[in-house]
Amino acid sequence: GHTDAKGADAYNLGLSKRRAEAVRDYLIANGYTGAIEIEGVGESDPFEPVDPESFANDPEAKDQLNRRVELVRNPDA
Repeated sequence: GHTDAKGADAYNLGLSKRRAEAVRDYLIANGYTGAIEIEGVGESDPFEPVDPESFANDPEAKDQLNRRVELVRNPDA
């Protein structure tokens, strides 16, 4: 789970974890039975657009992309 940079670091860390938990809970409620590991990273890993200039005039759009959960498949699973 991730957050934008608005707000206190400690709050964002908790928010990112809750965001990841919500996605995990959704997946389980909809039948996913595999292992799920969650991690909240707060604002420490911001979204990096391929073309940073594309967000120069719209910082809110970039903030929205930072409010995300990424799903990563474990190759060892």
